[in-house]
Amino acid sequence: VRSRNLGFDLLIQTADSDVSDGSNYLFVEVKSCSNGRTRPLLTEFEWAAAQRYGNQYRVVCVDNWDGENGEIVELGHPVNEMNYTEIQQTSYRLQR
Repeated sequence: VRSRNLGFDLLIQTADSDVSDGSNYLFVEVKSCSNGRTRPLLTEFEWAAAQRYGNQYRVVCVDNWDGENGEIVELGHPVNEMNYTEIQQTSYRLQR
């Protein structure tokens, strides 16, 4: 999924919506941490997807992930329901 830059990990079709208008989908981004609470960092593609899909977009964290088990916490919509801080990053790709 990462290489496709969709901005989400899971596309879930809900059973109770009209298929024709596209509102029957949830777009879910999953973040995890192996020791304690996940502090999710969204990429620009994930943030754009959250804005594009509105309340159909969700962030789900898996805290204390050990490779098989973890604690699942739904955070909700990152733009509409959460406090956030924009972080500017600069990266450099080295040519080989």
